[in-house]
Amino acid sequence: MKKCSIIALLLLCVLNLQAQQTEQRQLIDVYHGVGNNTNYKLYPTSNMYTFLKLDTRYGIITQVQYAMNRNDEFETYLDAPSPLVPDSEAVVGRYELYPTTNIWTFMLLDQITGKVYHVQWSQNYYNRSMTNIPLCKMSGKKDGIRYDFDNEKMQAKIYSTGRITGNYVIPSKVNYAGNDYDIIGIEYSGFSHIEDLISIEIPKNITTIDGGAIYRCNNLRSIVVAKDNPIYDSRKGCNAIIETATNRLVCGCSATIIPQDVTCIGSRAFSGSNIENIVLPSNIQTIEDNAFNSCDSLVSVTLSDSLQTIGENAFKWCVKLSKVVIPTNVWRIGDGAFAYCDSLVSVTLSDSLLIIGEDAFRSCNNLSEVILPTNVKYIGDGAFAYCDSLVSVTLSDSLQTIKKNAFKGCNNLSELIIPANVKNIEAGAFADCKNLKKIEIQATTPPAIDETTFEGLSMKIPIIVPKESLEAYKNADCWSLFLHIVSKN
Repeated sequence: MKKCSIIALLLLCVLNLQAQQTEQRQLIDVYHGVGNNTNYKLYPTSNMYTFLKLDTRYGIITQVQYAMNRNDEFETYLDAPSPLVPDSEAVVGRYELYPTTNIWTFMLLDQITGKVYHVQWSQNYYNRSMTNIPLCKMSGKKDGIRYDFDNEKMQAKIYSTGRITGNYVIPSKVNYAGNDYDIIGIEYSGFSHIEDLISIEIPKNITTIDGGAIYRCNNLRSIVVAKDNPIYDSRKGCNAIIETATNRLVCGCSATIIPQDVTCIGSRAFSGSNIENIVLPSNIQTIEDNAFNSCDSLVSVTLSDSLQTIGENAFKWCVKLSKVVIPTNVWRIGDGAFAYCDSLVSVTLSDSLLIIGEDAFRSCNNLSEVILPTNVKYIGDGAFAYCDSLVSVTLSDSLQTIKKNAFKGCNNLSELIIPANVKNIEAGAFADCKNLKKIEIQATTPPAIDETTFEGLSMKIPIIVPKESLEAYKNADCWSLFLHIVSKN
């Protein structure tokens, strides 16, 4: 008996689905039966009292409601009554509505451009809407260059390039799959690892250029922006791309001469370049993220006196950089700014410095001494982690928290003085500093630590604390694990 009930239920579901599909086909037959030369078309909905009226020229849709009581009948716009195209592009029959299996939803098609709109009708005024569904974007290769195509705007950006030799002029258009696209931009690594590229000309049609658009083109010696380009220039033969309105250097190469009026080195501007020496002009205030990342040949850099911030990973992996002097006005060194600068032996930090970011000097294996100026209030996680040659660290008097892993793995650090204002030393801050032989703490209240703060150290090393705080340290969480806590004479 139960089996028969289940079969009947399944049969009912199938019949219901078939009925829905039949109704859908009937709806399609109804509106497709209207003439193509009609300014307006009326479409039934699944609600017997509701129709949608379409202006086939402009794509404007209204919801038409009829009722048994004439006072309840109305017509209202689904969205703002704004035409989708100007008068010059309005064509009878340009727009067509298609129902979906969702009773509240139709799709509006622009039969000329292929644009599609999500049309939502409702008995609730606030749920009516019509939203544009962006046309698909695609990528494709033409003449050895891969582009990202925007089919809505009929524009293209250079995504990557194959083998280009000698002098290259970016064209204004590209024909792909039978369509003409305006070339308007260069994406990150658009020109990457092209050893035979000697010069590149940026025409007036290029109006968007990502940082790092030119990456590891080691023989590139000339970058020229067309004089009538509205966004960028290469002023005074500088062999760089500069954003005219902001004086921000967007892309450079080893032959770049940075003009005096440039105020910012943009993100990835020289990333991967084989530039060897850098002298920043006096007006440079900002070095953005990754600006000189992975400049393998960079030996020396002279930073400008106007410089205020050094962005994330700005000089990361500059493995030949040996010396850095941070100018007076710099208040922040970004995360990873000098990480993995394996040849860095000397860093002079400015008195105005407040923040040293996460991993800022991580794995600078030849750095032997660090003196943090008195105003430094924040050292990020892992800021000096794994600096194997670090022998001496002078911490700032303003420091209140030593972040996690800040000096982890500094194997040659032998002595440590923790200033009086430090209230918290986070997990792993001095873990694996295996040659640390003595720690002096100037705070009268024991700073908070956990079991991993000094992980890997001998619990027998002397911990020297203020005389009046001896018992407090001996009884404090995790400090009590050290066997040799003594007062300072």
